[in-house]
Amino acid sequence: MLDSSYQIVSAIDNHQGVFDGFNINGVRYQVVKGARGWHLTVFPGKDPVNVYWFYNHRFYAAKVDIETEPISRISLEVCEEITFIPHEERTAIFKAIAEWEKH
Repeated sequence: MLDSSYQIVSAIDNHQGVFDGFNINGVRYQVVKGARGWHLTVFPGKDPVNVYWFYNHRFYAAKVDIETEPISRISLEVCEEITFIPHEERTAIFKAIAEWEKH
């Protein structure tokens, strides 16, 4: 799991695209200690939609809660580490991140 000093500071940028047939949305976050993490939503073309937190070269399950009243707020809950992601999906995610980090 993540260490106790883990804390998101702010969203840096937002991306989306299709990579190897997977529609992927990604939000890059600045994390305390200067590291960056990615909140990724992967639409594999069939259910279920997969939501991940990618940080320090590891994938974690993630839950997102969006509130719009009384103010807009997004809460990201990082859960257990995911050790298996199908090869095709993992490859598409790495392609997406590599492309987006060029900007």
